[in-house]
Amino acid sequence: MKDRFTYLTAQLLSGAITPHEREELSRLLETDEDLRKLYENLFDRPVAPTADDDLLAEQAYAAHFVKMQLQDAFDEQEQDSMPIPVSGKRRSTWWMAAAALLIVVAGTTYLLLRESPPETGKVNPSVVTTRKGSRSHLTLPDGTKVWLNADSKLSYNQDYNRSIRDVYLEGEAFFDVEKNPDKPFVVHLGALDIKVTGTTFNVKSYPGEEQMETALFTGEIEVQFPHSPEKKVLLKPREKITIRNPKALEPQEPGSGTAQVDTDVSLVLGHVKFQPKDSASYENAWIRNQLSFDGEKFQDIAGKLERWYNIEVEFRNEKTRMMRFTGVFENKTLPEVMDALKLPGGFRYKFEQNKLTIF
Repeated sequence: MKDRFTYLTAQLLSGAITPHEREELSRLLETDEDLRKLYENLFDRPVAPTADDDLLAEQAYAAHFVKMQLQDAFDEQEQDSMPIPVSGKRRSTWWMAAAALLIVVAGTTYLLLRESPPETGKVNPSVVTTRKGSRSHLTLPDGTKVWLNADSKLSYNQDYNRSIRDVYLEGEAFFDVEKNPDKPFVVHLGALDIKVTGTTFNVKSYPGEEQMETALFTGEIEVQFPHSPEKKVLLKPREKITIRNPKALEPQEPGSGTAQVDTDVSLVLGHVKFQPKDSASYENAWIRNQLSFDGEKFQDIAGKLERWYNIEVEFRNEKTRMMRFTGVFENKTLPEVMDALKLPGGFRYKFEQNKLTIF
């Protein structure tokens, strides 16, 4: 039981405790008076642990408690020249000191890892993911708002907003960045980074797709290329940049540190496009629950359909794959979208067992 208490309290100090473990810790404290007293000495607060425990304050208090307990134990040992059985109060003192020491070590180790630079690889990042067919909205610790599209992943280290504001994205997201000139906000996409201080913009960078896109709505952003630091692109409001074949911007030889620019790479500067009906943009229509595309190839639209409806798409006709469509669909089912597209496209489709086959 004592070993379990040590583990659960270390989990609490590290911030990694689960709701189930919190309940287990509460039950232990209710049934074991010694453990309850130790917990109260460590945290100097009501017995029931809460989700708002202050990690730094707890560790400081626990460290002080350990020093006092160990000092008492050593003093007792020095006063006794003959070895005697450890029992009663002395056994309790040694146990409390040892348990508290283990807890502080666990908590302090976590704190050191949390303060380490991200490149050490020892920091466990916070990760938010969305599955196909779903979208989510979250607020980062600094107040920055993020909308995450289907089949996407956003991660950030636990030192976020201390001196830097770095996030890592796979997929698509819309950012409304809290303004802070002293702490630039950087989105890492692998082949490129996007640096801002306070602005709104949309980023689409799905692994495996042939292009990534960034569209700026307010403020200013700087597009950087980590493997070619001399390359930078500044975007103004209503501008966007499309990068085709972004993989070619990454180092071609392990450890080279520099990119071998492929002739197939192209950086296209353009403008955000707005829908004629309501002047809303195509680039971030998805945050308004609109499935939209503007002159896109059917094969690219298929990727959107797969993520939007959580389906699989297969083309049986290469000519159909290259057709281009423009459209905006809000709260429409897959059959409704396909029926609208097949009128001008002249193709046939079949949908069964979560698979869409286009002829």
